[in-house]
Amino acid sequence: MALAEPGRFGSAADLVQLEDRLHLTPTAVLDRQFVSTGLLPGGIGAVAVGVSGVIAAVIGRIAGAAKVVDERPGQVRSAADCARWLAGDPGALSCHDAAVADWVDEVVGYRLVLGMSVSLPWWRCCSCADDGCPGVVG
Repeated sequence: MALAEPGRFGSAADLVQLEDRLHLTPTAVLDRQFVSTGLLPGGIGAVAVGVSGVIAAVIGRIAGAAKVVDERPGQVRSAADCARWLAGDPGALSCHDAAVADWVDEVVGYRLVLGMSVSLPWWRCCSCADDGCPGVVG
């Protein structure tokens, strides 16, 4: 086997440039790494928010809704707000009780929704990155 002529492959500088281009990371991979790096702390935060919603729900069931959320003493509610809260909670004894129950539902519900809506895509992205999930670049 004959050795190739040194000039046949080009100069050493050309070979170095070619080799450098072969080691560049494709933009799609860099984009995926950038997004997944941002999703990691966001996903962890969303899980924490979701867990806080579960804790708030447990505290509300055990200690009562006023332990989760309450209002300042002497706060005045409008008649329209009271009517809406009382219509939503016919078993409430007062406008205050109906309002607090509504607010607890919002506190717990929003936290659970935020936790789940961010956590599930985050989990999908992070758990599928290495085993070739469809639609995941990298």
